[in-house]
Amino acid sequence: ACHADGEENSCGLDGCRPTINAIMYGEASVRLCLLLLLIQSTAIGSVAVKPDFKALASMARLLANETQALRFDEEAAKWQQVILQQLWSDELQFFVTKTVNPPRSLHEELVAGRLVTYFGCLACDPKRTCPPPRGWPHNKQVTVRELMGLSSPWYFNAVPATPEAAQKYAAGFAQLRDAEGFGAEWGPRTCERRHACYNFSNNAQCNWNGGSWPFETSKVGTALINLLNNYPPQPHADAADFVRLLAGYARAHTRSNAVESAPPHIDEDIHPDDGYWITRRKLFANAGDPLKNRGEHYFHSSYCDLVLAGLVGMQAPTDGERAKGALFVVNPLVGDLQAAAVEWFAATDIMFHGHQVSVVYDRDGEHYQEGRGLHVWVNNRKVVTVSPLKRFVYIPS
Repeated sequence: ACHADGEENSCGLDGCRPTINAIMYGEASVRLCLLLLLIQSTAIGSVAVKPDFKALASMARLLANETQALRFDEEAAKWQQVILQQLWSDELQFFVTKTVNPPRSLHEELVAGRLVTYFGCLACDPKRTCPPPRGWPHNKQVTVRELMGLSSPWYFNAVPATPEAAQKYAAGFAQLRDAEGFGAEWGPRTCERRHACYNFSNNAQCNWNGGSWPFETSKVGTALINLLNNYPPQPHADAADFVRLLAGYARAHTRSNAVESAPPHIDEDIHPDDGYWITRRKLFANAGDPLKNRGEHYFHSSYCDLVLAGLVGMQAPTDGERAKGALFVVNPLVGDLQAAAVEWFAATDIMFHGHQVSVVYDRDGEHYQEGRGLHVWVNNRKVVTVSPLKRFVYIPS
């Protein structure tokens, strides 16, 4: 599955990209949610059901539709193998784009002058050397790490949930901490800083060649949540990485610099080092541009989901836990307790499968006066205090 994923003017340019191929694997999650709602008639609330093609195949079998079940099994296997076998770079230890010529319809649009984002980038100087003026070598993996190659496969749980796969494919998460990779104060870069193509010059308003985009940051947040909840332990990322990402994300929402707008502000893309909204500054440089405020409230960030599913840790139970009667799991990603990454939080009146759930965490027990650790209430009844902090599975008595 190739081209047109909306991340224009990227360093990897167009081709067979991890974004669309991971989406093809995870597409069934939407239909899975609808089926679960139809069959269970329950309120899932803000906590996402884990997207999984295999789960849809299982659902089809529950509905006695073996034909559909086999179809989804085959689809899942097909797209997963594309991601693992064609888009994984052993050299970079990362999922990357593989160059593929666009279909004839897009080529015809290019020739007609109606579309100029293929085989190159929008508004680029034709004399540029990076990305290559005529694109990367055909049918080859590009030699640049892009943030979407980290976020997309893990966002959709498209990586096999085995110890070997987690150990191998999660290696890319180390780039989030690396200042020469994606690491930055105001949000992860969309291209690794060390690469010659980072922040290449052009005249476009929107670029995915280095600036930090809230849309992609939110995907990385969910990717980390999935890695730390759905996969075996691995040495490449931990809860502290999630806390750092979320803290930077909150900083971008509340402390950033937007032309003629006071914080809080959310927009299209933010400078990862200097904290100003890039496209907004370009638009306001042209005083007569009627679209100069188009980025205001560019709220595609899923910020609340990251807080509830990640920081607070509200998760659906595993199939095995559900079979034992489990209703939900609380697994807060609060970072290294010794470093006191997060000292306290409270999330109250969360509706989950028809139950009212409140979760409080207090490192020292002084802020809420409920004692140290994790405290959980269900339907206004306290059901547990967990100290020291660990994953809690709630099974109604």
